[in-house]
Amino acid sequence: MCETNYNEKMNFSKLKNMYIFRIKLKNITPIHVGGNSEDSVTSKNPIMRVSENGNPFIPGSTLKGLMRSASERLAHLFFDREPCYLDGDKACAPHKNVKIEEKIKEIEQKEDRKISEEKIYNLYYDELCPICRTYGGGSIASKVKFEHIVFPANTLTNIREGIQIDRDTGTVKGNRFYTYEYILPNYEFEMVITAENMTEENLKVLALALAQLQGNQIRIGGMLARGLGQIEFISGTVKIYDFSKKENKNAIIQTLLGKDTPTENKTLTEFLEKVL
Repeated sequence: MCETNYNEKMNFSKLKNMYIFRIKLKNITPIHVGGNSEDSVTSKNPIMRVSENGNPFIPGSTLKGLMRSASERLAHLFFDREPCYLDGDKACAPHKNVKIEEKIKEIEQKEDRKISEEKIYNLYYDELCPICRTYGGGSIASKVKFEHIVFPANTLTNIREGIQIDRDTGTVKGNRFYTYEYILPNYEFEMVITAENMTEENLKVLALALAQLQGNQIRIGGMLARGLGQIEFISGTVKIYDFSKKENKNAIIQTLLGKDTPTENKTLTEFLEKVL
């Protein structure tokens, strides 16, 4: 791994490291990521499509949500603090914590000056669970970004009929016939994740989800009870950029200009073995 000090809390004021993951996947069963029924004349449950050209796509927010859930599922293996699951009163909400506000005032009175944004960030950051520190939550932004997966224009889809069953009686619930659209199996696609200013804790949180993705233990979309959304891992790579040293300012500029100068190149397997 690169030489960044991973024990720092690393806020967003300076770019110190960056990881770009490219993960090739294939859907081995149909995929249904629900779109807007008002835009479809073929099904009440259409798939998501790009408004400009109609290409099927999976939003980055959907990918982030399923990866966050995967990280939450195994967080107990590495962290003493339970994930908040963004659940009601248990959700991380340091901006609502009266004790933090009092601590800020106390520091300002003691130092006789306004507290820095970095110190405020650290106070809030300490109150977050490991999941929120990585994926965002409680007034702290996410450190990981997921690009949309956009399928080609010639991607084949189909419509399937279904019925809703009453779980108590085992019979059809009235006139509960419906249709849903899905992407046919055997399409290869790429998940791209960009992570910035990652600490050792952040990397472990993300790695927990990536390990499950590599192990074909994550499914995408809805209608999972009907067998949809099963995906197969094909390959994965990660480019690691270390911007922590002053002499690396040129590396940041070159990276922003699209000239590839990673500090390290690893396969996803090598990355996971190092982090976990």
